[in-house]
Amino acid sequence: VLFFEVAVCEKLIFVETNSFDGLTTGYFIDLTLKSFSFVFSHGGWAIILWALLLGTWRYWNFYILNAYADSVKYVMLAIDVPKSNENGPLVAENIFSHLAGGHGTTTLYQRYWQGKSQLAVSLEIVSIGGYIQFIIRCPKDWRDMVEASVYGQYPDAEITEIDDYVQSVPQRWPHPEYTFFGLEYKLHKHEVYPIRTYLEFEDKLVGEFRDPMAALLESMSKISPGEQIWIQFVLTPINDKWKDAGDKIINKLVSRKEKKKETIFDKILAVPFTVLSTFSDFVFGAAEGGSDKKDEGPPTMMMHMTPGEKDVVAAIERKISKIGFRTKFRIMYIAKNEVYHKARGIGAVIGATKQFNTINLNRFSIQKKIWTIAYYGPVKWRVAQRQNKIMRAYRVRSDSRGAGPGFVLNI
Repeated sequence: VLFFEVAVCEKLIFVETNSFDGLTTGYFIDLTLKSFSFVFSHGGWAIILWALLLGTWRYWNFYILNAYADSVKYVMLAIDVPKSNENGPLVAENIFSHLAGGHGTTTLYQRYWQGKSQLAVSLEIVSIGGYIQFIIRCPKDWRDMVEASVYGQYPDAEITEIDDYVQSVPQRWPHPEYTFFGLEYKLHKHEVYPIRTYLEFEDKLVGEFRDPMAALLESMSKISPGEQIWIQFVLTPINDKWKDAGDKIINKLVSRKEKKKETIFDKILAVPFTVLSTFSDFVFGAAEGGSDKKDEGPPTMMMHMTPGEKDVVAAIERKISKIGFRTKFRIMYIAKNEVYHKARGIGAVIGATKQFNTINLNRFSIQKKIWTIAYYGPVKWRVAQRQNKIMRAYRVRSDSRGAGPGFVLNI
């Protein structure tokens, strides 16, 4: 920047001398002021004004969003279902469908002045020293809805309000007594491709359901006192616009010509031509021998697809046919230094989640930008920064912090 200022404003080049001897500080200050004056008077004011407005807007948006988030009161509910329960996994779909009732709309005033945003619910599986609990953390105003959704499917369930277990561990890292590993998942492919769901865990031969939760809960029950495993799904109700991407991908897979959506301007521009066409047909009549059928384009490739390709299309159609949630999926393992065992605490849980992966459809993969591992640079400092970042996101049950906005899973 200094060489640019000297060359442009004073028309001096130091290539030959390669020295700053004899130049005073006041001289460079004078050059800098002249440079700013030149840039500002030749349109630079517009860039500065734009930067100031953008910065002010972002600060305001950040302020009102945090103010609204702080104003919302939350409640932690522990869910205990009797072991004798014989309901199948379909009842969970009904619970999630009920939770989608928390989706709401906001006005421009609420969104940009009050900072009101869509609230989320966090579903968590927690093992503390081998004792496992299912927990729902929801806005206090949603408590009746959450309890109704659970009791409606599990009448004998017990729902108890508890304290936040996250407060029982250190909030700042690194810590002299504890070791902590955390990660956040993403989907390997586009979010309209489904993971492996309970429909694929049924043994077709004997008609028996193989519960994938069994391996996960068994792994979580094996930890010792002083260890904790947390699994978190932050679910944000959303509208159905995410399904449009699924329709586009299906059309592309089957080589179907996609229908163009008409905008309001297209409809306005088409009015004169529609009037002329109608008038022409009325006066002269339709052309004889003309076909009433419009060209629908080439046929689809469904007849030429392999069984595996057809399964992919059917799976995408099944996913976008149901209610979806914007999802954040986090796993944490925290233990005292003397009992910390990474393979037992986090390796077994990661292995259990691989049951839901499919090669041809979708699978969970780790967000390498946020997990608490670093290989290069100041490793300890980078790991500590990532630990604090993901712990903060987990503690506030954020649906936006971390690497990206999450992904869509359906009920």
